[in-house]
Amino acid sequence: MKMFAVGIDENMERTLDQLKAGLGKASRAEVFRTAIALLHVALEAHENGGKLTVADQDDQVRKELVLPWAIPAPARMAISQRKPSTAAATSTEPEDALLSR
Repeated sequence: MKMFAVGIDENMERTLDQLKAGLGKASRAEVFRTAIALLHVALEAHENGGKLTVADQDDQVRKELVLPWAIPAPARMAISQRKPSTAAATSTEPEDALLSR
């Protein structure tokens, strides 16, 4: 198995550890692999015309998650030109990696 290192700040470290505990994973690496699998599913859905959404118990869509590759280039450029504290690409908040509509 290949390995690589990822630098994270304290906020991301807390989030990773919370996810590890909440998901019952044995390691941060397992959380990372789970996240990559989710992104893979999302990319496949996008490529097939699907959307990634959050629905309530009655299957009513409450939020559409817009991933960076699904944002048209002009909008993506506008987002990247925001101040670092609000730009999804530079934020340390894990939720900001997914933009929501």
